Amino acid sequence: MTVVDDAKDFPPVTRIDWSIPAWQLLLSLFLPVALAIGLDLMLATLPLITMSISLICIPLATVLVTRSILAEFDKLIETVAPEPVAGNGVREDDRKPGEMQPDASA
Repeated sequence: MTVVDDAKDFPPVTRIDWSIPAWQLLLSLFLPVALAIGLDLMLATLPLITMSISLICIPLATVLVTRSILAEFDKLIETVAPEPVAGNGVREDDRKPGEMQPDASA
């Protein structure tokens, strides 16, 4: 009995590095807001400094963390499904809106 190994090589396992977005979230949102709450309690102006810091830090943290997560997803996609090197000469950017692509299976 002959065993034939027809198994295809799988791409290497990649994992999303959550440490970068977690640090960005900690440094751009949690730490400044916690310091603002502490400063508000010390100065007895409780909602003012916290609201102003939150107004700045929430959008900033959203942009920073979203960009880093999208960068991690790009790395993952490049590993799992790399761009094909050789193609039929037609790239998706080359076609015009509404133009039909020729069927490659025929």
